[in-house]
Amino acid sequence: MTDCENMTTQEKYDFIFTPQPDSRLIDSRFDWIEKSFLGDIQTYIDGIHIFIERNKRKDYSDDLPRGGGNIAVPMIICSGLELISSLFAGKSKLKDNKAQNNYDATANVETFVKKYFPGDSKKFPRIFWDGIRNGIMHTFQPNFYSFDYKGIEYKINYIFFVEDRLQSHIRIEGKQILIFINSLELFVVLKNAIENYKIDLEKNEELQDKFITAWENYEEPSTIKSSSKLKYHEALDILKKSENSPSIIFGGSDNNLQST
Repeated sequence: MTDCENMTTQEKYDFIFTPQPDSRLIDSRFDWIEKSFLGDIQTYIDGIHIFIERNKRKDYSDDLPRGGGNIAVPMIICSGLELISSLFAGKSKLKDNKAQNNYDATANVETFVKKYFPGDSKKFPRIFWDGIRNGIMHTFQPNFYSFDYKGIEYKINYIFFVEDRLQSHIRIEGKQILIFINSLELFVVLKNAIENYKIDLEKNEELQDKFITAWENYEEPSTIKSSSKLKYHEALDILKKSENSPSIIFGGSDNNLQST
């Protein structure tokens, strides 16, 4: 583990922004966020635009229905938002079911959103995070809520859509509060937030200390102990099957990758 107190200013900067030959990452640690994470989402969004054109022609190689990515995009965004928020807060979830500094993903996201997200989104980070991340990441549908105000029960629900021009907005219909999230706009908001965080990170040594403290825990491997019998036997099985030659994971040539 790196001791931030014993690192020079240049060493801290290099840890974050310079490629490390002994790291499992090809690029720098921040490149993992800026290029790999944001790049993967951009690739997915490019695919959505291609899908829109193909959908007009119904040009598919199989019979599966096609979706617009309106829920899948926020799922990917939320996974990265949890990472970037933990780095900003300097608190990460440790391995082996331990937690560092009372790790609280919701609190981390709240702090990051209030600092770097625009407009009224700063005012409801907990409903945003719990409604989107804690819903769609587990059940592929957002959480919805009800609350009482002056004897009237209101319900809050999310609707996701993909549109180049229409902005995310909140609409009240009777006793329904509908939060419309443009998934493409959400990506732009997060990308801008990360860019602004990077600007602060490059010149703020306190933020760099937090980044390093949190990141190092993500680079520590999880220990599979022999007391965890099922997982330990799986690890042994992987070792024995692959130690002499590569083994096929999904069973062979029956999987038609050309249909995807």
